[in-house]
Amino acid sequence: MIKEQIFINEGEIYKEVKAFEGVVDDPYLQDLENDPILPFFKETSDGRKDYKSSPAFIKWMLNKDAGVDLSSYDLCPDVTMWLGVATYSENQNRNELFFRADSTLLLQEVASYYNLPYPISTEMGDTLDNNIGTISSYWNNSEDIVIASIKFDNNLPSLFKMYATYKHTGKWDIFNKGRVFVNGNVVEEGAWMVSQEKTKFESESVNTKTVFKATNNEDPINQWEAHRTNLATNETKIEHYESSNMLRKVIGNLDTGSNYEEYDRAPNVNWWLGRSWIENEYEELYFLVEDKGMLDVVANYYNLPVPYDPALEIVLDTNLQSIRFKSYDLNSEGEGNYVAVVVASVTFVNDTATTLKLYETTRWNE
Repeated sequence: MIKEQIFINEGEIYKEVKAFEGVVDDPYLQDLENDPILPFFKETSDGRKDYKSSPAFIKWMLNKDAGVDLSSYDLCPDVTMWLGVATYSENQNRNELFFRADSTLLLQEVASYYNLPYPISTEMGDTLDNNIGTISSYWNNSEDIVIASIKFDNNLPSLFKMYATYKHTGKWDIFNKGRVFVNGNVVEEGAWMVSQEKTKFESESVNTKTVFKATNNEDPINQWEAHRTNLATNETKIEHYESSNMLRKVIGNLDTGSNYEEYDRAPNVNWWLGRSWIENEYEELYFLVEDKGMLDVVANYYNLPVPYDPALEIVLDTNLQSIRFKSYDLNSEGEGNYVAVVVASVTFVNDTATTLKLYETTRWNE
């Protein structure tokens, strides 16, 4: 899955970022004080590369009066909005100016002004002119911004680039994916999606669509609920969530909540993480998976089939970190020793264990 492409020289791919296809080498480091829109920097052979937004971009994006003045740079007069500049701490003769790529006509005018090759192919040009929202990096109401840039070396234009940022659906990009396994089969799939400052998590299973919504409950960790809609009847039921006492102590230093001693708990489980329930239907107890063998013992205890398939069976013993929900300092050993929290659960109906599930979370850049 391609997440971003940068084009030069009539469609040549200068750089490509893929999602969910292995570890992504991300050179960008966060600096929240650096810029209100571009809060990051990159270490390069020319020192630290800092990004600063223009007043026009900040006004358009945040409706605030701020930004760095670009009037001292060689600015093509055809550009409708200059977005910002990147500078290098150890090379004052190198910088990069970013602007809004409105159309192929504008790109042609910019290429002519700086005497540089036009950056994109005919096919990508058609997308820019007719379906700009599919490749935009920023948007504001009905307006989209596709980014292009001119790099300068020794104060002379040297490279013309255009950035295409691809979304999963509409304006939403997938950040994490989730799958739920029962008896070796995937019974539910979902994704945590982001759209600029917004996030949402949705999933689907057989005949059911689920939307997870934030709640104002008093739980310090599990501050959401699942709205599960039966697609055949359109009936929606709410699944509530709570964190356990064990988890609250570690994360929030709070001695509240329950560890569910009143339930039939598998004795080899060391960490009970929480509970969810739909009133008058079922309850689900969540626990930490330490390895495949531990999950096998739980399955045997409840006389239920193991949840994983052959591929996930290998992951459980070789790379738990890759399917973790989160990482927490469960053993109070400090940073660098966090535990990969891989989640499984047992579902109870009328106090009887009916289903053993395993939850897999994968990240776009791992």
